[in-house]
Amino acid sequence: MKNTYLYFILFIAIIFNAQPVESDSHGFNNSQPTTSSEINNTTDQVWSITVCDDDFDGITTFTFDEIVAQLNEEFQDSTGAEDEVWIANSYNGIIKIENVSTNPNRVFVCDYSDSLYEIAINQDMTVFVSTRNGLHSVNTETCAYTRVGSLPETSNLAMSFDTQNNLYVGGRHSKVYRADAGQFDDYYVWHDFGAGSSGGDFVVIGEYMYIAWAINYDNYLYKVTLDDDNQYVSHENLGMIDDQTFGLAAENGILYGVTPDYLYSIDLPSLNTQRIIQNSSTTPWWGAAGLHEAISYDFSFHLTQEQAQNGSNPLDSTFSNTVPNYQQIFIRIYNETTDETEVIALDLNVVTPPETQATSLYQCSTGNELGVYDLTNAIPNMLNDTTGVNISYYTSMNDAENQSNPINNPTSFQATSEDQLIYVRFANGECDSFNTITLQNDAETLDLGSDLSFCEGQSVTISPNASFDSYEWSGLQGEDLVNNDINSSEITVTQAGTYTLTVSYGNNCTLTEQITVSAESLPVFTDQVLSFCSDSQNISVSSAELISSLNDVNPALNYTLFNSETDANNGMNQLSGNLNLSNQQNLIVKVKNNANSDCFTLNELSININPTPDFDWTENLSLCQGESLRISVPNSFVSYQWSGLQNVDAEQNDLNSNEVEITQAGTYTLEVFNDNCSVQKQVTVTYEEAATIQSVSINGNDASIIATGIPPLEYSFDGQNWSSNPNATDLPIGEHTAYVRGENVCGITEFNFALFSFTNVITPNNDGLNDTWYVKGLEAYPGTSVKIFDRYGKLLVDKTIDGSFEWDGTHNGKKLPTDSYWYLIEVVDGRKYSGHITVKNYR
Repeated sequence: MKNTYLYFILFIAIIFNAQPVESDSHGFNNSQPTTSSEINNTTDQVWSITVCDDDFDGITTFTFDEIVAQLNEEFQDSTGAEDEVWIANSYNGIIKIENVSTNPNRVFVCDYSDSLYEIAINQDMTVFVSTRNGLHSVNTETCAYTRVGSLPETSNLAMSFDTQNNLYVGGRHSKVYRADAGQFDDYYVWHDFGAGSSGGDFVVIGEYMYIAWAINYDNYLYKVTLDDDNQYVSHENLGMIDDQTFGLAAENGILYGVTPDYLYSIDLPSLNTQRIIQNSSTTPWWGAAGLHEAISYDFSFHLTQEQAQNGSNPLDSTFSNTVPNYQQIFIRIYNETTDETEVIALDLNVVTPPETQATSLYQCSTGNELGVYDLTNAIPNMLNDTTGVNISYYTSMNDAENQSNPINNPTSFQATSEDQLIYVRFANGECDSFNTITLQNDAETLDLGSDLSFCEGQSVTISPNASFDSYEWSGLQGEDLVNNDINSSEITVTQAGTYTLTVSYGNNCTLTEQITVSAESLPVFTDQVLSFCSDSQNISVSSAELISSLNDVNPALNYTLFNSETDANNGMNQLSGNLNLSNQQNLIVKVKNNANSDCFTLNELSININPTPDFDWTENLSLCQGESLRISVPNSFVSYQWSGLQNVDAEQNDLNSNEVEITQAGTYTLEVFNDNCSVQKQVTVTYEEAATIQSVSINGNDASIIATGIPPLEYSFDGQNWSSNPNATDLPIGEHTAYVRGENVCGITEFNFALFSFTNVITPNNDGLNDTWYVKGLEAYPGTSVKIFDRYGKLLVDKTIDGSFEWDGTHNGKKLPTDSYWYLIEVVDGRKYSGHITVKNYR
């Protein structure tokens, strides 16, 4: 059984139509009532539910939750009052929003001399407000405020009554306080949420209380589960609501939120919001209350009127009728506020929709072409008897359900997509059913591919892109006509020509396609030999270089390389990139007329590796100006070619020999040929300059020559014995000469130096013996500083020499007394000498 749409009618003063409550597993309803059974009863109140039953047994399952929601709204509306939300307008008194769900209108109610924090309305619809001085009731006729009790400390920012007239208050803390009905000075902690604070109010809708709760300046909606005494059981955070929601209100089952700037509705449980009205005053809105939010009804369902009167044996929220097609049960309506009970009848009607089945329509087409269909041709396969049934067609289930946008041309409908679904509505006046027509486009494509070519002496097979019901080939000739079945799916031909295939498929659909086959001649090419020069029997050559050499033979052909004929025939392991080849190695060349051709020949490519000429060679040589230099290589190669020679050097008889005579500096090139291989080498000849001694470094009796020039250099300390060692040890005291020359002996450079000898006693008495202090060899170092001090550090001599130096033991022309004196000699080459001199003056 399957119930799809429920319709309710309450005959109090109007006929009320309820909304659908259930759909099938396909996401659309395949049956629904077109109208509820009208019961014209002016004395008893009767509701009627009509349900479509797809399995035709007259039994289905009814869900009462939706009925309760409709009852709740109907009976709150039955008070005759408009739905209203009242708002505490902070410093501007009290206002109310009339017709809040239909045509909201702002109405000023009462002024107040101080600030109003919150507003709440109890079951008696008495208005209460919270101020700095506690809780006040408000006479909305006279606008008189009467203090009726206190409020817990800092708990005047959120305030609401529940459906049992209990008062809940909260403030800037995580606790919510409650005062039981009428006990406005006796508050206790109803629940401590542990974090956050009351952002708004505490509104009861059905079995749950909804609270606006602030955490870190964000507002959330809490859904609180209550026990029978409306005590806290648990809560769930439903998610964020609008910022600065300082008030909540419920009116006729709708939840509203209030911010300082506007009133908005909150859909449960999606939390989708919609603004109702904007605050046009200069003072913020704070608290809110629904005029009827504390009024509560209790509904129960019973099999008999007596059980409904007594409130006994209530039915579960889901009920399967026990009498097929029609059964009457009763609803008990208890007003918890007035303690009044009312019983109304509920008719359960189970009706049968037209019994239909889905079907398909077919249309031949080619490619992506979509067909044109007569939708009415599908109806005999969907419904046996169409008497009294109104049939309409739609492109979506939503349109079919809402009877909008019907297809106006069902006998010539142009499909808009492959396998398009058409939704058909069958209406019999009581219960509609829906089913679908699948527009199956027999769209097949016959494709024999691009025109083919085959190699002369070979054959080619032609076949279509898909399977079909039947085949018929034409255009075959000679042996091809004998060797092929013209009704098979493929043929093999050996002759050029145009071949035609006709196929059939689906509902007598046919397609025809042609293909042209041509014969291709084989490429003409011969085996090739490529020679390379290398120092070894193995080389690395790129495949591109090899193919470039083959293009030099015939650039019109296409070449690919392989190691074996097997690989070449199968098109496997094609050689590419750098190839390591050895002498006398053979490669296979696959030759085609073009890259896309399937015709080819195989040829050999032989690799020959010839040795590259090699010989000893010096890249840099030196030459003394005015002299000549002979450059030669072994006379063992086929030919030679010198280049770069100038002037008289270029006039030599044979520049194709293994040697030349060079008299000038320059860069010269020799190319040597041997077995089709050659090598070029260059030599740079420069004039050699004479070496130069910069200085001689002396350490005691050891000396080291510091020189510049074109290496290698040779050194000597006597002009006779030469070596590459610039150092000499244990030289005698006195004057010496250092020598340096280049390898070509283009010139010899001399440098004089001395090892000093010091005396430490003089007797300046003019006897010709030791009359002066003289340092032998010092004259070779002009610029040397000589200083002499007495024992007290007095400077007696300060001289920079420029030639020989002697001291006669005087100071300012006067003989010095016999004593010890100290000298400091700073030689220009960096040497320093110090010591004492004894002067003996005999008077």
